[in-house]
Amino acid sequence: MEYNDYDLNIIRIKVNPFARVKIPKERITEHRNTEIDVLKKLFTEPINTQIYSNEFSARKELARDVGMMIFCLAGINAADLYDLKENALRDKWNLCYNRKKTRDKSNRGSYTEITVPEIIRPLFEKYKGKNGMLLSFQIDLRRIMLL
Repeated sequence: MEYNDYDLNIIRIKVNPFARVKIPKERITEHRNTEIDVLKKLFTEPINTQIYSNEFSARKELARDVGMMIFCLAGINAADLYDLKENALRDKWNLCYNRKKTRDKSNRGSYTEITVPEIIRPLFEKYKGKNGMLLSFQIDLRRIMLL
């Protein structure tokens, strides 16, 4: 449009393939906020083991704990949480790691630091890893499958 002047009949670009293209307006997404009371209930509600089998109760507890860790660690990717090495947890509960998805795609290695909130610190002991891993979800999953 900037090269053509229709008033002076100067048409430098005669064919415009985009003239008929209409770009749709962006739809505004609705807010997906979760109420604080719902989160409190999710994180504190005991799992009723009398209703569910041991296997299902253990899976439900693991899912709740991992969800709580993801939420409290600023939305850490589950792959990053699973892949954390023992040395990722530093003094004063600082979690320092390179994001798994982008660690090879940038010069900085997508380095991230997060302070672990007190509410989830007991989960680090509960799922304490072995063989250089910070957490042991893979070991617990195998145990759950055998229940």
